[in-house]
Amino acid sequence: MRVRRLITLVSEEVAVEGYRFKLTGTVPSECRSCKLYRVCIGNLKLGVEYRVVTVRRVKHYCPLLDSYVRVVEVEPQPIELAVEDNMAVQGIVFTYRAKRCRDSSCPAYQLCNNRLIENTKLKIISVSNERFKCRYYGSMRKVLCMPVDYLLS
Repeated sequence: MRVRRLITLVSEEVAVEGYRFKLTGTVPSECRSCKLYRVCIGNLKLGVEYRVVTVRRVKHYCPLLDSYVRVVEVEPQPIELAVEDNMAVQGIVFTYRAKRCRDSSCPAYQLCNNRLIENTKLKIISVSNERFKCRYYGSMRKVLCMPVDYLLS
């Protein structure tokens, strides 16, 4: 599986190959009016983890952080989820819908309820042998997925 690399900006302190990060909150309004917004966080998806693969020399001043950010290349990382057993097929493409489970004590709760990637089109890239019994949804299986718009053919 080949994934599309993205150019983005990260603070100088974390601009190191191998560093991983994820957008999990709302984007500050100051960012949306910045001329670097599109290359900074404008091309990243909420809830997807990224790994820095190349650090470039170019840096820019970020007024919000009051420090410098560096240009980096990142690769999106697979997303771990639980899906119904009959849907756990490598290569299948689907639009993710978080389960509306209220049992937060369930060991698979986070795998079934990733609301950050709600309505994202995903492709299952591998299927685990790890299964879960859910009292609401039956037999569930752990899978690794990737947003389809990050996959290269």
